[in-house]
Amino acid sequence: MRSLVLSVFLAFLVLFNAADAAFGNRARARINSRGISGIIDFTVVLRPYPPGFPITNDGMPNVTPMFVNVTLSGLTPGINYNYYIASTPIAQDDGTCASVQNILFPRTSRPVPINFDGAYSCNKSNIIGTCAFGDISGINRPVRTSNGVFYDNLVLNYLKIDNTSDPFNIIGKALVIRRADGNQVACTNIYVLNKCPS
Repeated sequence: MRSLVLSVFLAFLVLFNAADAAFGNRARARINSRGISGIIDFTVVLRPYPPGFPITNDGMPNVTPMFVNVTLSGLTPGINYNYYIASTPIAQDDGTCASVQNILFPRTSRPVPINFDGAYSCNKSNIIGTCAFGDISGINRPVRTSNGVFYDNLVLNYLKIDNTSDPFNIIGKALVIRRADGNQVACTNIYVLNKCPS
């Protein structure tokens, strides 16, 4: 009986340590712009898992899942919003998000500048072929609320959190919220959480 209890305890300890060690870098986008506030947290799991979609030869997405936790408030009820990770940061002197135009799309087989101009459409059944990897709303779902508050949890399988120039890296990139009509309503830069105040 004692050996059974000890075995169960050791198995629990191993599982606990493995789960604890699986989580890697964390990043955050803190929104406080034009009446909209909120926090979007990104956490990468270091243990590799199979990606959620096929991988093409011209772009190798990160296969370690990124968990995203979204909390937004101050949204206009009944209005659709889209949010995305941009390919560039917000300029320091930009209080209007005007310096951020393009969605993060770290592949060279299609043009990088992708705007919400009617020419771009993300098809969830063909993410690799149609979606910009930074298009969180297109890949997941748009933001819509009846009370001005929005919560969501999702997984992105193809982006990274690091401080390199890797095109899949989200650190230093802007996170932008737009109304469905294309007007930008809020933006902020994404930073490494363990190096900045929470």
